[in-house]
Amino acid sequence: MNSQKYLAIVNPHSGKKRGTSVLEQVQSALLPRGIELDIRMTERESHARQIAQETCLEGYAGICAIGGDGTFHEVVSGIMERKQKLSIPVGIIPGGTGNDVARHLGIKGVEDAIGHMLSGEVQPFDVAKVISGDQVDYCTTLVGWNVVAEVNRVAEKLRRLGPPRYALAGLTQVLLSQRRSAKVIFDDHSIEDDFLLVTACNTSFVGSGMRFAPRARTDDGMLDVVVVREASRWQLLRLFRKIFDGSHIEVDCVEYFQTRSLQILADDGQPLDIDGEVKGSTPFSVEVIPAAIFIHVDNRRPTSV
Repeated sequence: MNSQKYLAIVNPHSGKKRGTSVLEQVQSALLPRGIELDIRMTERESHARQIAQETCLEGYAGICAIGGDGTFHEVVSGIMERKQKLSIPVGIIPGGTGNDVARHLGIKGVEDAIGHMLSGEVQPFDVAKVISGDQVDYCTTLVGWNVVAEVNRVAEKLRRLGPPRYALAGLTQVLLSQRRSAKVIFDDHSIEDDFLLVTACNTSFVGSGMRFAPRARTDDGMLDVVVVREASRWQLLRLFRKIFDGSHIEVDCVEYFQTRSLQILADDGQPLDIDGEVKGSTPFSVEVIPAAIFIHVDNRRPTSV
């Protein structure tokens, strides 16, 4: 590393307030190597986004995001809103409950993440731009509609349960799911029908370890889209049981597509799940920005699990 200074954006409340202890672990590993952290603690929702957008980055070797997937989402969104494209890499230090981005990249924990940063190796990371009405947001893991958004809405109410809340919410929605009419537009074709779910994924893992899009890559310029139009309760239960190892895409009711862009035209106001947060609504569009940022990943190590 040419420079010895990183901007560290830390969510102290992530992972049941693990953020501070994770920061101490990172400092203990980096300081003896002469690597300084300029620490910025987040104090409110969207604060990480503001820090990443507004901080002058002259003299920094990179940005270090310490927190969960929500923190990474905010940091990346702030980076995308900067006037000039980021020229330094981002290091991901998992300190949340889900850590799906880190899981997708094969980062197994804090020590492993530090090793990726110290390697100096980087790789491109795609980001998806989401437009909903006059709102613009950015996606690092997924954009989900209908059942997926409902699962996340229920899971938020069960946050105190930690990662198992997604499985419990998912099981609930299997029993309560309803189809909704929409026109789904891909790069080269469209489908007009009633759907249970349409989910565009950038990472293979979502929802605290669900391997929802097992073929997804974060450096191929594509979104992996999982579609379910109609399914019996038995098929949905089979899908739910298989979702953690990715074999659900073999269930008859599941369709799997890859595309650079996606639009969903449906009744106005149906909520979306963007990177684990319920925000935005139909109709909306999403488009991949290839190699939008670069992240620290040691390419000599496996980058998927």
